[in-house]
Amino acid sequence: MSEVNGAVRTLLRGREAAAWDGLLEEFAQRNAFQDHPYRTRKAEAFLSRFGGRRLVHDHTPIGMATGQAPKGVMAPLEYADGLCVNVDAGLYLGGPGFVYAPGSIGEPVNRQPRQG
Repeated sequence: MSEVNGAVRTLLRGREAAAWDGLLEEFAQRNAFQDHPYRTRKAEAFLSRFGGRRLVHDHTPIGMATGQAPKGVMAPLEYADGLCVNVDAGLYLGGPGFVYAPGSIGEPVNRQPRQG
């Protein structure tokens, strides 16, 4: 794990566009956990391997992931039993946006039903 984190840290401190593109390609798999039938186990394995507790991401507007209108997206989408949180409000689609503060009391979160 420390080797991977060190390599990513070095890459991010550099200015090689091709290296950044390669990293983004490897880590930008749309719906990698959300659409997987064993998404909770898959997320647990990913987080365990890299020493994380929760994966917070964007890249897929919540409205596209849930089928709701962008204007109705008022909070992050939590899935995989809370291990993953999508914070893409879809602002470019007309969503109002929100501020995500992990661990805040009364934190509004859209919860996706557990599958599998």
